[in-house]
Amino acid sequence: MHNKPIVATMIGDPCGIGPEVVVKSLVLDDIHALCRPLVVGSVESVQQTVDMLKYDVTVRRVTDVEGVGLDPKVIDVYDTGQLDPKYITLGKANAECGHASAAWLKEMDELALAGKVQATIMGPINTDALKMADKFDAVVGVEVGKTYLFLITGPLRVVHLTDHIPLRQVCDIISPDLVYKALRTIHDDFTRWGIPNPRIVVAGLNAHAYGEEDTQQVAPGVEKAKAEGIDVT
Repeated sequence: MHNKPIVATMIGDPCGIGPEVVVKSLVLDDIHALCRPLVVGSVESVQQTVDMLKYDVTVRRVTDVEGVGLDPKVIDVYDTGQLDPKYITLGKANAECGHASAAWLKEMDELALAGKVQATIMGPINTDALKMADKFDAVVGVEVGKTYLFLITGPLRVVHLTDHIPLRQVCDIISPDLVYKALRTIHDDFTRWGIPNPRIVVAGLNAHAYGEEDTQQVAPGVEKAKAEGIDVT
């Protein structure tokens, strides 16, 4: 049992739907058969949610991962006191909860980087609350060319070249080198993850290929990747 991976889930914004979504998922029958779940967030928020849903489970505050996620009747919450529960008001965004959400994400990432948890999940956050706390860029900011939004559905993997950038700026940002770096990263990481020689298809930037960006800014990056043996079209 102790060999199962610890999966940490941040509750999201405690004033939103995140705590309810997380708690409902943790009482599903097969969760503990797959992993040892750990919640990162406010123990008071989780307890409030459990009481609202009338679930027969115990909510336990923890500050370490030792022994967590072993009892299906216990929800372990990694809570280091980032939020005063008086700020938890359902349906109303505030800076305190935005600050706490950012802090919980950082704590969860630190647990993963330290090897204490094997996977992380982020619950629904509130961008308004993050902006109130001046934490929006720290949480959702993506550095173009170094980090990529990665989506999975069935056998399909989708990687964004840019993210959280106004559309009017995208054409100025995209370059052959940016496209090549993304393709190189996708090929190398997918191979490392057990998908050798992945087939990559690059979506066009302009509808119906109107404009010169696809031929001048996208295609050269694709051709450079192809020349290095990457299976891309």
